Amino acid sequence: MEQPAGHATKRRRLGTEWAVAVERPRGTERMGDAAARVRCSPALRRRLAPHRAALRHRLAESNDAHSFLVEVADVLSKTTTGGGGGIGGVRSGGVPPRGGGFYSRVVAEIDAVGWSKLVSANDSLTRLSLRTTDEAGREHRLEVELMPDHPRTAPVCTTDLPQALALRWDPAQPSTLADVVRQFEEALRGYQALWAVLEDIDRHTWVLEPERPTLATSIRRIALGNHCSLQVVIDAAAPASVPQCRFLGSETRVAALRENLNANLDLWDEGQALHVNLGRVLGCELPGKEAAATGDRASIGCGICYALRFKGDIPTVLCSLASCNKAFHEACLVEWLRVLPSTRQSFGTLFGTCPYCSTQIVVKTRS
Repeated sequence: MEQPAGHATKRRRLGTEWAVAVERPRGTERMGDAAARVRCSPALRRRLAPHRAALRHRLAESNDAHSFLVEVADVLSKTTTGGGGGIGGVRSGGVPPRGGGFYSRVVAEIDAVGWSKLVSANDSLTRLSLRTTDEAGREHRLEVELMPDHPRTAPVCTTDLPQALALRWDPAQPSTLADVVRQFEEALRGYQALWAVLEDIDRHTWVLEPERPTLATSIRRIALGNHCSLQVVIDAAAPASVPQCRFLGSETRVAALRENLNANLDLWDEGQALHVNLGRVLGCELPGKEAAATGDRASIGCGICYALRFKGDIPTVLCSLASCNKAFHEACLVEWLRVLPSTRQSFGTLFGTCPYCSTQIVVKTRS
């Protein structure tokens, strides 16, 4: 077995000099690759005790002993001067530091959850980012903010769930971080069917909105071609059933699609993928993701700037003439119409003509 390689340095803070040694086996590249040990005086150990969890995390993430010792010096500076950086001293928000019991309790709760699930934590251990994996292998994040009187008051949790996590918290028990993670994982199991449907849509259709679809929302706007699109809202309780549908586009083109949907609802098969069912009841083939990278993109792009997105928006204003049916971004059309002397404005609405066919067109301004 290799002998440990010792690394030591000294930092002076307000006239106090502390000696710290970090030891790890030879041949390891990072401090976290092996069980590194930190040696210091009993007095320094007592001073750093409330911040043991944060320092333990930093030791595992440090590339070498020197970078970790810089972190130790930073902690000493804050605890000595009462700086507002977070560890030890009064924070910038004026909240007094937690007692040692708070830190030891949080460290024990993280131990119970498992350090492998901890992604990050702030210096005061009041904000924790945890990760877990659902039964389909998807990784999910759980952001937890602990209250000053933890565990008396329930923490604030932020998740990637479509609905807020309904946290059950019992201060009499008291509840712990393990309870939070357990309830989060229970909630994940309830969304597996919904997320499978959403992934099917994202994989097999051209999703216009959201621009970067996530599992946190059950709404998708799907391109149908010819400047028409369909917004679907998936029911989380019955994701395989017929979703709420809203057509967007020229009424002359949308009318036929709406008629097909109403006439063919009996063809909906909950055992089939959603994109297959939509194509069957609408009587058309849904454009796939590859359409966004081909000439089909022009079928839904703006007739003024020729782009699909402008400042995050997609074209939503269409010419009412069926033979034209050009689509425009609201911002592009407003800018176009405002320079034409024939354009009229009434309150927040512009009345003008289509740039292509001169048919009357109306657009609302956002100012």
